[in-house]
Amino acid sequence: MQSRRFAAQVAVLVDASAGWRGVKSLAAPHVYSLMQGNPSPRRYRALNVLEELDQPGEFVIDRKAGRLYLWPPANLKGALITLAALDAPVVALDDASYITLRGFVVDSGLENGVEVRNGTACELVACEVRNLRRFGIRVTGGAKHRVVSCDIHHTGQGGLVLGGGDRKGARPGVSCAPGIRRPVRHIGFGQDSR
Repeated sequence: MQSRRFAAQVAVLVDASAGWRGVKSLAAPHVYSLMQGNPSPRRYRALNVLEELDQPGEFVIDRKAGRLYLWPPANLKGALITLAALDAPVVALDDASYITLRGFVVDSGLENGVEVRNGTACELVACEVRNLRRFGIRVTGGAKHRVVSCDIHHTGQGGLVLGGGDRKGARPGVSCAPGIRRPVRHIGFGQDSR
């Protein structure tokens, strides 16, 4: 089930052991709570439920049967349809140093597009990062990493995260993102990607 509260979109699993019509509880706690806060009407929609497939652009994945049910948003003649199955970063640089990725297109995944953890002076230059469920580019740990002139769009949780350094040792991370080609845009997409 997905809740649309103010600007937040949150996907929450429900306990559907009795079928969709018999849903009585959530499978996990909801971050914002379902019944408190904003006044009625509260807006929710069911995701990945065949009975709710009722307009163009929607789809349902039946994992047990290995089937995708798709109501296309338009005529599919000449269309490219991508079903992402990679549940890991598309590109992962762990404890890597002095690596430059230039001109790459990172597309379609269920995790982060590019993930840089620790290491020193890795660069992403003029890359396009798109269609990801989590973050486009996530840099955590290490120092002197750079994201330069990249185009980040259509991501689920966010576009770009820069972190690093050592707080206890008072060493700065000095990671930076100069000259992003276009504003990071169209984030909050893909959270309904079942």
